Amino acid sequence: MAAPSKHRDEKDSPSDQWYPFEAKLNYCIVRGREVRGGRGMTLAMSSGGLVFKSKDTIPAGSKIEVWLEWPVRLDNAIALHLHINGKTLRSEKGHTAVSFLGYEFCPSTPTALPMHRIR
Repeated sequence: MAAPSKHRDEKDSPSDQWYPFEAKLNYCIVRGREVRGGRGMTLAMSSGGLVFKSKDTIPAGSKIEVWLEWPVRLDNAIALHLHINGKTLRSEKGHTAVSFLGYEFCPSTPTALPMHRIR
């Protein structure tokens, strides 16, 4: 595994380690009655959050769902996605920091990603 990066949010505890990590992702943001989504690429992850890049600037405090392609297959055969529920901490110049509220691994199937919600 790659060495921890120095990327840290000032609210992170000193024990949080950030690791460079690249994976394609889709996201969906819900703010009131507005729902919008997009695509991006992870830059780094820790046990409690991730930083990704996209063409959008996402308001801090937004509830966000992220589905990313996990690079390791289950039993070396089944592709997985990591589904994350989180909250955006900040977003600048297309880089967004997300704090995890919950997550789960899901087998990749045509219905695993909510493509109908991505606009």
